[in-house]
Amino acid sequence: GGSGSDGLSGGWIFIIILVCLAFVYIVGGMGYNYYTKRRLEFPNVELWATFADLVRDGFLFVGHGFKKQGGSLAGAGSYDDIAGPSNTGGAKASYTASGTAGAGDE
Repeated sequence: GGSGSDGLSGGWIFIIILVCLAFVYIVGGMGYNYYTKRRLEFPNVELWATFADLVRDGFLFVGHGFKKQGGSLAGAGSYDDIAGPSNTGGAKASYTASGTAGAGDE
């Protein structure tokens, strides 16, 4: 005895809690979507569809020294550049979202 092999380690407890939370998130989200939309679908489909691109964008951002290098892969949209010599004050930036407007509304 005394080798420390009794019971579960902290890492396994964390994994078990993580799996349980993921299960509750998926089942609860699907139940909520069914209750509100009468459709059985995965919760936050839009987020998870672009998740890999968001992670890649994050790694590229950090890898380039926290400087923007081109557009986002996730298609989150963009802001118009308001800096420039033609701006004399009072200008407003406009937001352009990519994708379709009202995609989740039916």
